[in-house]
Amino acid sequence: MTKKKTGRKTTKRDVFEDPQKLKGRILSLMRADFKKSPMYSEAKARSFEGKAVYKCPNCGTRIYTGASDKNYEKMLLEDPKLKRGKESKMLNLDHIESIVPYNRSTKEMTLDELAPRVYCNENNMQYICRECHSEKTSIEATLRKEARAKKKKDKK
Repeated sequence: MTKKKTGRKTTKRDVFEDPQKLKGRILSLMRADFKKSPMYSEAKARSFEGKAVYKCPNCGTRIYTGASDKNYEKMLLEDPKLKRGKESKMLNLDHIESIVPYNRSTKEMTLDELAPRVYCNENNMQYICRECHSEKTSIEATLRKEARAKKKKDKK
């Protein structure tokens, strides 16, 4: 069955017509729901130092997320490398073991395989700075690309 090109954007209704789009939407909803879980809170709490300061377990960067200029200036005297910003923009939750293994794709996995990887225990998660998360994601993308190339080469 070939899909007609209608020239219109994909709508939410289109998701129900394509099983892959539906699985992607469900995975996206699971990730959003996971942020409300106790496992997420536990991983986040491990990086919290107190007084609105989080510490990245990878690089050791300390980030002040509070609103008080006075507190930030006082803390800056103690730690000149202290960064400041909104928690949502400066920190990310990272699955240490990625949700999708490098040698597979979400297309090859069922929701039954993906769900326990999304809703993993707090020991498989870390609350890290955006820079470390970007770097880790970039490395994972490279590993996935290499695994796909190897898989393609092995098929020939």
